[in-house]
Amino acid sequence: MTQAAPEAARPAKADEALKTAWVQAIDLAFLAIFLVMTGLATAWLASGIRQVEPGTQAVVLRFGAVVAEHGPGPLVTWPAPISHIEIIPGPDQLIALPLPRFGHDEAPDMAAVLDPRRNAAFALTGDAGLVRLEATLFYTVTSASDYLLARDRLAPALDRLAATSIAAIAAGRDLDGVMVARPEALASATAANRREALRGAIVAMINQRLRALDDSGASLGVRIARVDIAAALPAVLAPVYQDVLSAAQRSEQAIAEARTNAATIRQAADRLRIHLLRQAEGAAAEQVANARARTAELLTLAAHADELPRLSVLGRVFRERIGPILEQAGSVTTVEPGMIPKLILPGAPP
Repeated sequence: MTQAAPEAARPAKADEALKTAWVQAIDLAFLAIFLVMTGLATAWLASGIRQVEPGTQAVVLRFGAVVAEHGPGPLVTWPAPISHIEIIPGPDQLIALPLPRFGHDEAPDMAAVLDPRRNAAFALTGDAGLVRLEATLFYTVTSASDYLLARDRLAPALDRLAATSIAAIAAGRDLDGVMVARPEALASATAANRREALRGAIVAMINQRLRALDDSGASLGVRIARVDIAAALPAVLAPVYQDVLSAAQRSEQAIAEARTNAATIRQAADRLRIHLLRQAEGAAAEQVANARARTAELLTLAAHADELPRLSVLGRVFRERIGPILEQAGSVTTVEPGMIPKLILPGAPP
């Protein structure tokens, strides 16, 4: 009896030890699960903490709706999937956007140039010139939330706005105002200023249309800071344009030669005119001097006409003038007035 009791107690102790081991194992399992869940919860909560790098900005979306914008620095928000953080460029960062329609390969022939589906890179100037353009936009983000919402459609929208703006600006300028078309106009300050103002005019028109979109509630959240434009003549039209340019240069050269000849003729005419005027002035002065010499005596007698009788004046003039006249005659016969009623002269009757 005494030996059977210890043998019966041994299984009970073994069962109690096994039960204790299972309890400890379960406790350890629950502890491990608790630690894992705590770590996961901590990691989940920590996922809502984000460092926004300098030069960028963050947009916080909660259940898909924009709730906040945040600049550089630490950002604390609800973790996913409650909240979602989108990192976008900051307002001081320039973003380059090559315009697709102005970056295509050039059309190989005239038929392709005239094809509307392949000539998107061409612009028509105000003087009916055709120019091929390559353009790149540089924009900054002004509204992070609007930019995020319009990000997928931003590139095609800016491409269309730039295309219409470039077409309108180019139509208001001649070919020299878009590119260096004539070498002689390269040094022209007016043409250079117009080419430089072309980029500013395009930027101003695109931003004006972006502001119109803002006012209509369809903001893209960007502003254009700069546009790079490279203009060139279409390859298929370059030889024709060169022929026209050569003809224009020849005509300008002929006009310049004609102007030179005209200037030479005008200078010769001016010299002849001056010579004739001087001759005429000399002859006139000489005639005036002779006339004054001939009339000096008469003027002197006229000045003393009131002091002398008229017959005395005439007699004096007669005596002074008759001598030289009679000296030219071969012989002179004088007849006293009143002595002979008739005078007989030899020779044929008159």
